[in-house]
Amino acid sequence: MPLPPISSGSGGIQPGIPTIGAATAGDASASITFTAPSYLGKPTGTTYTATSTPSSITGTSSTSPITVSGLSNGTAYTFKVKLGNGVATSLESASSNSASPAASPAPFGFTPFSPFGFTPFSFTPFGFTPFGPSYSEYSVARNTGVLTVDGRKPASELQVGDKLYAMNIPSENVLDWTSWQSSDIVLNSDNVVETEIVSINLHQTDKIYSINGDLYSGSHYVLTKKDDIVKFTRADEIDSTYFVYSYAAFDFEAIISVEAIDYEETVYSINCEPYDNFFTDNMLVFDTKDQM
Repeated sequence: MPLPPISSGSGGIQPGIPTIGAATAGDASASITFTAPSYLGKPTGTTYTATSTPSSITGTSSTSPITVSGLSNGTAYTFKVKLGNGVATSLESASSNSASPAASPAPFGFTPFSPFGFTPFSFTPFGFTPFGPSYSEYSVARNTGVLTVDGRKPASELQVGDKLYAMNIPSENVLDWTSWQSSDIVLNSDNVVETEIVSINLHQTDKIYSINGDLYSGSHYVLTKKDDIVKFTRADEIDSTYFVYSYAAFDFEAIISVEAIDYEETVYSINCEPYDNFFTDNMLVFDTKDQM
């Protein structure tokens, strides 16, 4: 049988090491999940501490998850968790995944931005058809954050009826939406709208694509910029020569990392009405409308 944990110098018994879970970014904060060790030593109390890298910012909790506040938005952090039992302290866990905090979207009425210098125009919400008959699938991975009116949620936690932030991009004069370029797209805060989830479909994929840490299926279209041309590009066609749209920055940001990963993953097709273009973390993406 395994040896018991070593004795601490203070006369207590050192607890086992927590098992790290997932780090989920918030606004200047992150939530870190973990699994408690099976051996707690001889506790007079139990306090779990998560410590960030970089900056060594900490948060504590008696149970999972731990919230670490005071982080810098736009900075990538990893976290380790350790357990103090009131007498001794465990070794630190392995590092979590990387998480980058970002400011939550402001309510309607925030300061307009217009990265292309365009003037928005009005239209009837149901007066366009953004998806043609060639639609196949547009899905997002389980842990990718989606900006809802109640804050950021992982795709796996979304439910029918949740309201998302979306960008109203008119298309009544564009027959092939995959060919949209900057002359067709109006980006302005006046076009930020609410859209409601009407159905969520799950399926499995054997390859996912990581773009600046966000995960997508290969056929998910992302708003990109390359050679001063703005258009929607499939995730499996994006490389480091592209820029991707960042809602947090109200601008396009360089791709720091892009990788195709052979991995079996449950992905989520999120169908919304009346708009299917919504924000996931720092990207504006399109998803499917129900086919007629």
